[in-house]
Amino acid sequence: MRWGIRAIVGGSFGEIFFGNCVMLGIPCLRASQEDIEWLQKAIGKSPQQPVTVDVEKQEVRFGDRVIKATAPDGPRNQLVNGTWDSTAVLLEAGAAIEATAGKLPYVKGY
Repeated sequence: MRWGIRAIVGGSFGEIFFGNCVMLGIPCLRASQEDIEWLQKAIGKSPQQPVTVDVEKQEVRFGDRVIKATAPDGPRNQLVNGTWDSTAVLLEAGAAIEATAGKLPYVKGY
């Protein structure tokens, strides 16, 4: 991961930023402002303590505290199932794509 960033927790995300993160495999989870402020302060006091982000359970753990953090179902499922990389998904489906293209009259001969 670039710069060591493996997940982002915030109050909201711009649509393009969020989409770009998903394409890179970086989960963006939304949490309440109160939880975000607590997390920032706690990390500031104990920066060496690991932060655990569980995308499937939609939670962030720091020390003994568990914070509810949500992600939309579609991107969350892509990240959990490893299908966030659309290029890799297409490359793996090459035979199926060729079979479908062969059935389309406007694609034959190209």
